[in-house]
Amino acid sequence: MGGELGQEQEWSHEGELDWGLLDDPAHEGVRRWVRDLNGLMADRPALHALDFDPRGFQWVESRDAANSVFAFLRKAPAEGERPSDQVLVVLNATPTPRHNYRVGVPRPGTWRELLNSDAEVYGGSGMGNQGSVETAPVAQHGHFHSLNLTLPPLSVTLFAPDPAADAEGDDEGTAAREPERRPGSAPVARDGERPRELGDVWQEPDRP
Repeated sequence: MGGELGQEQEWSHEGELDWGLLDDPAHEGVRRWVRDLNGLMADRPALHALDFDPRGFQWVESRDAANSVFAFLRKAPAEGERPSDQVLVVLNATPTPRHNYRVGVPRPGTWRELLNSDAEVYGGSGMGNQGSVETAPVAQHGHFHSLNLTLPPLSVTLFAPDPAADAEGDDEGTAAREPERRPGSAPVARDGERPRELGDVWQEPDRP
């Protein structure tokens, strides 16, 4: 209780939340971030449909200790009238901005920046990717295409492919050969291989 507005004191059941903190733009920014993040989670099937299914999560980058950057995909397959959905989440856990940071993605084209915790409306510096990023045919993290991103300091940024600009579909997750990786980044398990990253969930492949 109170975390949604950055309350400074421990919550007490004997009193109300410190609503007066919302007069401070920094606390109001926290409230807006929580509101918009909750709204996005409800709106995007990738962020909730497979919460308890390993198919809904895929590491993209989990070993870049040098830059303290993490990236993963949340996914939901098509079901009934619901189209497939995927969201890329990238976290920069340091106060140092990361420029020209390349992240592999499974679909070519335009990826929209859905949320950026460093946006000015949330009390951040306003650093970001100007709303969208185009992929380049540069293999990274086991994908044929990748995004060249600006990662704001101490930020969480969420991206999704723009359906209006989608012309080619998925690249099925793995490039034909192992792409070049920056020092400290993780190797990518191919279909049927045991993942080589801490936190990956592995399922025994079907046997003939």
